[in-house]
Amino acid sequence: VASTLLLLLGWHVVDLRRILLSSTLCLAALVAHLVTQTQLSESITLIKQLGVQIESKTLLVSSRTFVEKPVVVLLNEAITSSEVYYYLCFVREGEKDVAVAFPTSRPSSNFLIQAYKESKNCI
Repeated sequence: VASTLLLLLGWHVVDLRRILLSSTLCLAALVAHLVTQTQLSESITLIKQLGVQIESKTLLVSSRTFVEKPVVVLLNEAITSSEVYYYLCFVREGEKDVAVAFPTSRPSSNFLIQAYKESKNCI
């Protein structure tokens, strides 16, 4: 009965199955992206005269980076085509790369200034 009604409306059962399959795949991809990319928390832990631990947690993945005895703490400004934001980073001793604190969240400049001052006192 349903297929007869769909044929009367000009729809083919095969077309509906393709639409349903593609919709399901899109929804699954969206859910997978949200689960793996949604940040639950980002934090830094300052350990006086030892270094800084940078931690990020998503629903599935938790990552930690330890920056041993950073030489410099920087509060830097990033400019993209649509926004300007500030970020806190640590230059590692003997390396060219920097470790960025709070890489996905964009904390306020007041928060970053306070974190910068605390980081300078601990190094």
